Amino acid sequence: MIFAKRSIYNHASSTYDARHNQLNADEFRKYISQKVEIAEALLQEKELVKFAEEKGITMNDVLNGYFEKNFYEDHLARFRRKEQEMDGE
Repeated sequence: MIFAKRSIYNHASSTYDARHNQLNADEFRKYISQKVEIAEALLQEKELVKFAEEKGITMNDVLNGYFEKNFYEDHLARFRRKEQEMDGE
């Protein structure tokens, strides 16, 4: 998987854990597709866009902040599920 150097995915330090190696191609594609859908929805939120403009925050920075936290929390949830699956075996 190749992401642009300035992409949101590459700017989220929480993704430096090589999670792409922990998922198969279909799982990772679905994972990224879900993040794209979230980004598109956030960009349509007129109140959020207006707030960012008023505060002088770019929407790229808004998305980076959101996904930094979201990628980390999502990864923790996946890790916990895998641990539970292993405990159940």
